[in-house]
Amino acid sequence: FFSQYYCPQLPTNAMSPNLQTSVDTTAPTPPGTRKAIHVFGSTKDEYYSAISVYYAKEAAEASWMPKTYINQFACVSPDLIWRFPTSPHKADVEAAKPHTLSEAMDYIRDVLQPDVMIPHMYCPPGMTTYRALFEQCLNVPVVGCDPDCMSLTTDKFQSQAVCQAYGVTIPVTALVEKADDPRLPSVTLPAIVKPCCEDNSIGLALVHSTEELYKAVEHALTTDTRVVVQQYIPPGREIRVGLVELPDGTLQTLPKYEYFVSPEDPIRTMAHKYTDKDDQGELKLATSQRKCPADVDPELEAELDRQAKLAHKALKHRDYSLFDFRVDPQGKVYFLEACPYVSFTPGCPLMVMTDHTDLKCPVFWELCVDEALKRKAKAAKAQPH
Repeated sequence: FFSQYYCPQLPTNAMSPNLQTSVDTTAPTPPGTRKAIHVFGSTKDEYYSAISVYYAKEAAEASWMPKTYINQFACVSPDLIWRFPTSPHKADVEAAKPHTLSEAMDYIRDVLQPDVMIPHMYCPPGMTTYRALFEQCLNVPVVGCDPDCMSLTTDKFQSQAVCQAYGVTIPVTALVEKADDPRLPSVTLPAIVKPCCEDNSIGLALVHSTEELYKAVEHALTTDTRVVVQQYIPPGREIRVGLVELPDGTLQTLPKYEYFVSPEDPIRTMAHKYTDKDDQGELKLATSQRKCPADVDPELEAELDRQAKLAHKALKHRDYSLFDFRVDPQGKVYFLEACPYVSFTPGCPLMVMTDHTDLKCPVFWELCVDEALKRKAKAAKAQPH
């Protein structure tokens, strides 16, 4: 299973002669305490790493975190080296000793022995390979979707096609692999262009002419080998829909989360999500116009919930799900993409949504951890003795 995903090859000069860590492993674990390892960083680039560090730091400092939890931290850097800092703060990460993958696995398994893994990596390998590493190799249950689901949802074209097969409405979409694709001249304009497997609006463009279309495709191909060219759904509205799986298997719908768009500001770009790095090299969330709970009439809410539940089933989400929908000026709902992440930070959409329900953290946190531990126990029972 693990070999299905990108398996990092470590640099030969990265070997550490002795396994050392900045984490205090001498203190005994109090009875009834759970150990949650927060895994952050990126193997792709510093941008994804900065996003990951931001969310891990905010989660670690959450005021609602139950005192029955011991938070552990593991950081993976673009050079494929692991570190075990005392916190996600830059100084602590830099002070932690570097380790190879094999050393890190031994240390996690034999010394840290976490009960559950909280994923904060948002690069493609982080969302697939490193979840598989914990769940399939280290036998540490992961909160949230499994690597198969993450691999599918990361691919915008494939995830839309699967959802469409289940009855979800999607925009007209084409997959392009060459800048001179012969279908481009016939694309209805305006159109949306975006890399197939990138997040955070990297490479996203709204184009109004054939010349802009060719330039946008060429640019998107610099970050991905496949590009999605999609029907532009004019505003309208852009609404996120969140679902939480309850212990009995039912899906609880959450208050809707709206990003305000307009003809003057029609799409959400990178600038709507993150600011540039500060003098500490850390990203901050951008301030954009949004509202939760959104003002949604019962008819629109029912349609959003219907399509979200279909998408949740189609993509085989677990614990929770989060989807972006576009509503055109006539009120028709279109599925844009799945966003199956929760960082357990104050500004995280799923956290904001659950704050308005009986699932407000720590309830949501405990629910997700409990379900992850149940999966591990169920898998253990299924093993032959």
